[in-house]
Amino acid sequence: TAECFLEYLPIYKGLLIAASTYTPAVSQQKQEQIYSIPTNLTEELLRRILRSLKTEEFVAPEQTEEDFLNSFEIEGRKPTKQGKIYWIKKSGKSKKDSKQIIPRTVILDFIKLVGKGLFVENKERIIEAVFSIQVRPEEFTRAKSDNYKSEYNAELQQIITE
Repeated sequence: TAECFLEYLPIYKGLLIAASTYTPAVSQQKQEQIYSIPTNLTEELLRRILRSLKTEEFVAPEQTEEDFLNSFEIEGRKPTKQGKIYWIKKSGKSKKDSKQIIPRTVILDFIKLVGKGLFVENKERIIEAVFSIQVRPEEFTRAKSDNYKSEYNAELQQIITE
């Protein structure tokens, strides 16, 4: 038995060293940042808004409720998964091209109407993560003003306040 012990001693030594220097893979991975739009609206109200946005064709028909709700920080609770809003409403103003674009102004108007998302520090990252668009600084400046209204402002106000 002493010979067996001496024979396996280097193996045990290697196992002990490996165990003492092991770090779990989870701690090595960076936690992905989750961005969400801060709002004072309730979850129930956001569900109703989503139904109206689908009906009025502002968001894609395949937009899931889970993805939509995860796009918002509701009642101070941050989501545990990154949400996405699949905005599809095109601009009615740019008819010169057959390719209409999804107007950033309408998305900024929507964010302004549902909460304080235009006034938080990381608003650029929130909008990029949730809507997959990039907004220029001057567009934020215009959107923050009290008299700012997009071409679909009346429809969005009706959807949010009805």
